[in-house]
Order: sequence, then structure tokens, then C-alpha cells
Amino acid sequence: MSEKFTIEIISPDQTILKQEVNEVTLPSYEGQMGILKDHIPLITFLRPGFIVIKNDKEDKYYVEEGTVEFSNNNLLILSSTVKDISKFNKSSISQLIIEAEKKLKDNNSTDNTKNEILKNNVTYLFEDKKGYGAAVKKGLNHAKTDLLMVSEPEGSFVAKDALVLLKKLEEYDAVFTSRTFNEHMIFYLKYGNRLYAKFLSLLFNGPRLSDVGSSFRVFKKKNYDLFKDTLKYDGPEFQLELTINLFRQNLNITEIKIEHKPRIGKSHYTGNFFDSSMVVIQFTKVVFLKFFKIE
Repeated sequence: MSEKFTIEIISPDQTILKQEVNEVTLPSYEGQMGILKDHIPLITFLRPGFIVIKNDKEDKYYVEEGTVEFSNNNLLILSSTVKDISKFNKSSISQLIIEAEKKLKDNNSTDNTKNEILKNNVTYLFEDKKGYGAAVKKGLNHAKTDLLMVSEPEGSFVAKDALVLLKKLEEYDAVFTSRTFNEHMIFYLKYGNRLYAKFLSLLFNGPRLSDVGSSFRVFKKKNYDLFKDTLKYDGPEFQLELTINLFRQNLNITEIKIEHKPRIGKSHYTGNFFDSSMVVIQFTKVVFLKFFKIE
């Protein structure tokens, strides 16, 4: 009886590989992950690193951000960057390793974030785990204030809106924000967020929202503390998990429109339609597990 399964590696413009294999090791944010035939179904995110494929010989591919799905002995890997190591010399491979380590250092920060933060009178926290969710949880769990605010430093949000959120929180338990009324927002992000927000509100009996992807929000620490120990996601799906947990407390939640500027730099998760689609797949997995209370 064959011990092989099918692997397919796809980049935005082509299928890189499709064949039967014995074993695959790949880099994920949960650590190095080994896949054999009849592995349990999974969906996860890739981190920068090397995919090792074992058959009669061993092949290696360098990948950056992407997604992994395994089901019915079919392994599907989608990544915006895939490089066949056999086509590189030793010097080039060493450079790829340096690039991967640089992307993973300081929670994937490559823009001198630490030194920029330390120029100001704020607290700098380092999180060993990789991923957006791990970094945000580190900050939320460290905070000692009664109110918690989440934002992102990519130039999209306007600081003055923080005052609007805090003022609105005097009437509510949590205040979310919506970017989908800004003209410059890419159409598939604008309408995709609106549709997914309605879907989420319907499933979990939440407030009527128009933007499920906006991370700019404020809520009360006493409510967060009730479920913080149950939060399990370290990637971008953490934001969805946070939203669902706030919904489930039957809190008085509202959403306000905010000014939203084009971000500085490219998003690893929503920088193009391909990457955005992968995030939707991962989000849908979280929604399924949460709705049926499987986890």
C-alpha cells in the first residue's frame, strides 16, 4: 500500500510543483511542521523558510508568506514567493537564509521598529512568538489600564480618531472602526470586509458592522480579561478571534467611521487579491471552529 500523498505548490502566476511524495517538512508560525500520509486536516500560515520534500531524493524550496492546507492526503501550499533551491549556488542559498532570519527577527520587523519606539516615552515589549496576534496579545496582556486600544503603525490610522473612540466608549463597552467608506480602499477589500462583517454579525448575533478587518478599536480590560486565557491564534486570525469573543459577551458594541489613509509599505496579508483570499480561507476556518464550538 502506497505511503505517498500529493503535494501542490502554487505561486500567483504558476503551479511550481505537483507530485506524489513521502514526507514534507515546512515552516509555520507554530514551528517546523512535518506532514506524512493521513495527517489530520489542517490550515495554517507559512513563515519565511524552507520546505523540504522527501521522496527518492530530497528537494528544497524557499518560501515567504503563504498558506498551507492539508485534506484527504492532498497538501496545498500557496505562497507569493517560491524559489527552487536546486537552481541556486551556495552563496545565494546563504543569502536566502539571511533574508529569512531577518524577516523573523523582532517579530518579523525589518524597519528598525525597536529603535524608533525607544526614541519616545513609551514601553517597548519583545515577543518571541512570531505573528500579528502574538505581538498584540503581548501588549494587551501587559497593559495595566482600564481601557485597551489596538492600532497599527503603518500610517493608515489618524491619531485624532483615538480621542473620538475614547469619548464614544463612555456610552459603550467596545468601539470598533470602519475604513470601508474611504474612496481609496481597494474594491475587493472594501466590499469583502463589508460582506464578511455582515456574515459574522449574523452568525454570532453581534452588532451590525461594516468592516471586519479594521484593527483600530478600543474596549474595556475587564471584559478582555474574561477570555484572554482562551485566545489561541498568533497570526492575523487573532483579530477575528478577539471580535468573536467580544460578541459572545453580549456587550454594547458600536462602530464608527474613521479617516483611513493608504498604508506605508505593503501588507503581507492583504497586499494583493491572492494573499487576501488566503486570509479569508483562514478566517473561515476560525469562524467554523468557533461557531460549532469545536475548540
